Amino acid sequence: MKLTIIACTLILSFLSQANSQIWDEVSTPFEYERVENLVSLNNEVYISKRDLGLEKTFNYKYSNNDWIRAKNDSLYEVFGTLKHIVQFNNRVLISSTYGIYLSEDSAKSWTKLEGPNFSGDCDISPNGIFAIKTSNENHLFKFDETENLWKPLDEDKQDTLQIFFIKQVESNYTHLFALQQKVANPFKYKDTVSGGIFISTDKGEKWEKTLSDSTLSTMFVTEDYVLVSTKNGKLWKSKDNGKTWNVIEIGTTIISFTLDGERIIGNSSPKGVIESRDNGITWQVINESIYNSQFYKKDNKYFFMNFGLVYESDSLFTEVKHTNLIRKDTRIGFIYDYNDTLLSVGNFQRGVQYSTDNAKSWHTYYPFLEENRVDLTNVYFNRNQIYLLNQGFFLTKIYASNDYGYSFDSVNFGGSINDFTILENKILLSGSFGILESKDYGKTFTTIDTTIIKNNFRIMKMAQTGSDDLLAFSTFNGVFKSSDNAETWSKLVDSLPTDTTFASINSFYEFDDNYYAVNTTPPLIIKSTDKGLSWQKLEIELFNEIQYCYLEMVDENNLILSSYGNGIRGLRITNDQGKNWKRIDEDLPLFSETVETNSYIYRIIGRKGNNIFVGSSTTSYLNGNLFVSTLEKIGVQSSVESEIERNYLYTYPPYPNPAKSEVKILFYWDINLPMTTDDISIYDITGKKIDAVGNISLVKQESHYGNLIWDCSSAQPGIYLINIKHGTEEKAVKVVVE
Repeated sequence: MKLTIIACTLILSFLSQANSQIWDEVSTPFEYERVENLVSLNNEVYISKRDLGLEKTFNYKYSNNDWIRAKNDSLYEVFGTLKHIVQFNNRVLISSTYGIYLSEDSAKSWTKLEGPNFSGDCDISPNGIFAIKTSNENHLFKFDETENLWKPLDEDKQDTLQIFFIKQVESNYTHLFALQQKVANPFKYKDTVSGGIFISTDKGEKWEKTLSDSTLSTMFVTEDYVLVSTKNGKLWKSKDNGKTWNVIEIGTTIISFTLDGERIIGNSSPKGVIESRDNGITWQVINESIYNSQFYKKDNKYFFMNFGLVYESDSLFTEVKHTNLIRKDTRIGFIYDYNDTLLSVGNFQRGVQYSTDNAKSWHTYYPFLEENRVDLTNVYFNRNQIYLLNQGFFLTKIYASNDYGYSFDSVNFGGSINDFTILENKILLSGSFGILESKDYGKTFTTIDTTIIKNNFRIMKMAQTGSDDLLAFSTFNGVFKSSDNAETWSKLVDSLPTDTTFASINSFYEFDDNYYAVNTTPPLIIKSTDKGLSWQKLEIELFNEIQYCYLEMVDENNLILSSYGNGIRGLRITNDQGKNWKRIDEDLPLFSETVETNSYIYRIIGRKGNNIFVGSSTTSYLNGNLFVSTLEKIGVQSSVESEIERNYLYTYPPYPNPAKSEVKILFYWDINLPMTTDDISIYDITGKKIDAVGNISLVKQESHYGNLIWDCSSAQPGIYLINIKHGTEEKAVKVVVE
């Protein structure tokens, strides 16, 4: 027995549309803001962030889970970008893009120490004020507070002790330490600078080299000991202010040291975040990620940078996330509908974001992408397979996953990709490099070159039909078909209509027995009524007045169009296959009745079921705001009949998602079959079934629908699949547990 569901949508007339609101603004995906530096002063954490519009750098302080501009703070904007801050009792030294500043009253007032442009490390202590001028030789300078000027410490000492090429300067109450890195054949000096630790006990007047090592990386100085990390995984330690040294094998290079009570936290490579609770003798890994940054503590959190982005973590580094430093993303390419979830890719600052509430809110997914400087342009998916593209004209990178995004492999291609198709057991690519296939989820690719379809054919679009045939549209060589998963091919037609020869097919639609192929530059629709054996161009008069467009076909008669460029612009809909059009953007911001003066573009960027999304921008590819409407509101007239087998099963998106303690899923099942919790299983991302007995409940609202409730409070953070089996039907619902 079959249950037939008739979905009839009664649509408002064009007259009633004019008096009602069509579009609602929703939230856009966000991007994490990049900053220039992260520093700490008086137990507060600050960032320096440049305002590109004002072309000026402002400083912000972390307060109550937010970043507040330091207008009336001790770190006012006159400093520009903050580089280094060193504090000793009530004396504070700041190195910034506008110079070096000194405070004698715990950062309440400041005096600029005029002199060279110091952009390297600096230090203040009873030993004096020191700074490194980064140049060809990295000279170390001391500020003479009597004469009020800076003096280089290596002056007149080049024949005896080469105290230059200094990377780091540190001090305690009694000693001053300078770390020198190895430089082979330095400019104007004959001998190689070997590298080592220099120590001064007379405020920098005389220096002694007590440790010679060409692999030194970073130094950490306390009152009781000195630690120096090397590039080959060793750690030098001295407990007598550098007179004698012992070496410790730790197998990693410490990039920065942070003292936190009785423990030392090291940011290292390749081991990641490590800690020592015995003054540097033994070390344990607490987080395997590598962060090229100093750690700063505030409100029991640690803050650090990575690739210009700011992160925060708990004290054990078990929960690392972006700090609350976001802005609206203006680079939304398209929005994709995947398992009742919206996906959006953007620039490298945010990777991929998803929404489970029709764009009311957005969350970050695939967190590994947040740590890579990649610009994602496309996302493709099919069941457990997800492919993310970073596409450029000369180089394209593909991130491939076959475990719902839990892990990814990447591969580079020389050139651009025209089309990406996921089949049951392979993926197909076409582009400037030819036609390729992969049978191992994107790890390796081989060339497709047969007697029918040649590798040098420019394939612009591949499309799967309802009968599981695969069509391949070529620019110059016609249309090809495969009925066996792209193993063999036959030719359907030698060429497309003459004026489409040099066009590109952007999208494909199938309605009943008719095929439609759509090109957007210039606007064009071609139609086949005989399964692709012949094609005709649809004569749509409006297309002659449009330069560029985006087009969504709801069915054969209802077309939604957004046009831009030098011709007619705006959002329109037709109910008669392009004979008559109606504008549907009158209630959008910046709408102008005069087309020539309306420089704002509203672009169709996605559709999810009955919802249509458009973005607004002054360009064809950037979007400043996001709006949503329904097919009913914009004037789609349709009656859709679909047949559903007896074993009916439909699930709504889980809520909340991500979940912390409990998640609910509303779903409908076949009224003729029983439904119990025995039909429900939960798996982690590796496919392992977890023991959820006692944590799953089914609250029936009627005999054929209800809420599945999972108590996930004891589950480890991660991605889970809730699998529902019902007769011959099966659904997998993805849930993220925080």
